[in-house]
Amino acid sequence: MKLLKYVLPLLLIFIFNNLYSNGGDERKAIDIAKSIVEKTIRESAFEFKTVRQEEAVNVQILDFENEFGKKQGVYFAAANINSKKDTTLFFGLSYSGGIKIWLNDELIINEINNDKSILKEVAYGIFEFNKTFEVKINTGKNRILIKLVTGENKPIICLREIPGEAEEPLTASFANINNDLEKSNKHWLLTEPFPIENNLENSLNKIYPPEETYKDYYEYEGKIFSWNIQKDNLLLELAVNPANSYNRESYVEWNYANGATMFGILSVADKTKENSYKEFVKKFCDFTLDNYNYFKYQYEELNALRGTNHRIFRKSMLDDTSGPALPFVQLYHDDKTQSYKSIVFEMADYLENEQVRLNDGTLCRPEPVEMTVWADDLFMSVPFLLRMAKITGEEKYYNDAAHQSLKFYELLFDENIGLYKHGWFQKKNEKSVAYWGRANGWIVWANSELLMYLPKDHPSYKKVLSNYKKHIDGLMKQQSETGMWHQVLDKHDSFKETSCTAMYIMGILRGIK
Repeated sequence: MKLLKYVLPLLLIFIFNNLYSNGGDERKAIDIAKSIVEKTIRESAFEFKTVRQEEAVNVQILDFENEFGKKQGVYFAAANINSKKDTTLFFGLSYSGGIKIWLNDELIINEINNDKSILKEVAYGIFEFNKTFEVKINTGKNRILIKLVTGENKPIICLREIPGEAEEPLTASFANINNDLEKSNKHWLLTEPFPIENNLENSLNKIYPPEETYKDYYEYEGKIFSWNIQKDNLLLELAVNPANSYNRESYVEWNYANGATMFGILSVADKTKENSYKEFVKKFCDFTLDNYNYFKYQYEELNALRGTNHRIFRKSMLDDTSGPALPFVQLYHDDKTQSYKSIVFEMADYLENEQVRLNDGTLCRPEPVEMTVWADDLFMSVPFLLRMAKITGEEKYYNDAAHQSLKFYELLFDENIGLYKHGWFQKKNEKSVAYWGRANGWIVWANSELLMYLPKDHPSYKKVLSNYKKHIDGLMKQQSETGMWHQVLDKHDSFKETSCTAMYIMGILRGIK
């Protein structure tokens, strides 16, 4: 829903191009398509602004190397965990080396991990950590003290509450233990490294001054050790004009909505022979690649989990990968632009080898629960796979695209009403509740692409075509008297919804063609 205003322009682009190609009012249709493209171009800024890095998605990141340089030693970090009630919470924890954690002066963790600290966002609000633990939290302030003894890997700690469900509001909040800094956005106090013993275990077992009591500073072995707040990092963020029609994110950001929009603009450029449109999409792609290493630095070195173009490196789902990569794969297919090859094949490798799938190869997601098949992912995968088939000449991409279409039909389609459900949950072996309009739109769009590019002698072509026709028949029965479709397709008291209507018109026009 958040990207609705963003999705509509790209849908309209495809609709008007199909009208143009099928003998409709050429002037009106193509002029409207061109006006949408030109508005997108006017509102796209290839510019940065400098911002102070803030905590992202409630992950507490203590990067001692970033704070103090590459120094071996024994680090301490302290904060308050605030809660409005007595409760038991689960936390995810990642670290490398030796660690002790005290909560309200009670030792709750004491262990060594020689592996690297792992923090992987596998879906929105769902993270993988080295370990999880349970702890009782009291109403009010709860003092947490962490001791980290450095090992062979980077000294970094990642800590986050794990809610019952992804993106559920968190119970606890972190705050600085120093009363003068309690309202600061810097929640943690950190010490410089105390001298390390001859091995990690001895250092972990040795009692250092911060373990005995909290003081403003400590004298240890002839040196003063004081608490420090986390330093500010400056990030480059894409500039967005607040007067834009859509201003929550930049039109230049790497996400599936922008990827599909640029994909649509290339279609307009092809139909109208307006070279400036294609040059704009190239500028979009070149800007992303020219700054690729900096975006990677922000994400991997500065831990900017929501930094500019973080999705390129997060790679949690197809929304992050093959969806945004559509203009790159289209341009590489059309022009063989070598600078685009690397990112195209990077995303193709993710789609083939890293994206979560069911045992039979069906693409799925780890949200809202593990192994969920979402209708959206048919569009996020099929157009990309079809172009990879053209680029490489490898049949496996056609086969995968067709396989996804047939499996999504099997798992999501309801033969009784001729519509798709939005999701299917492997754990319960059941479909989601509603016949969501836009979910059916993603399916129509993907299958119309598949029928346009899949060779007609492919073993799955006739079945894909048959499934497509059944779906269109089901959709036509739900169309309102105004010509639009509803947000929930079979609930005609739900509001009339523009994005799904746009998708269906496009898919039907392609079928007529």
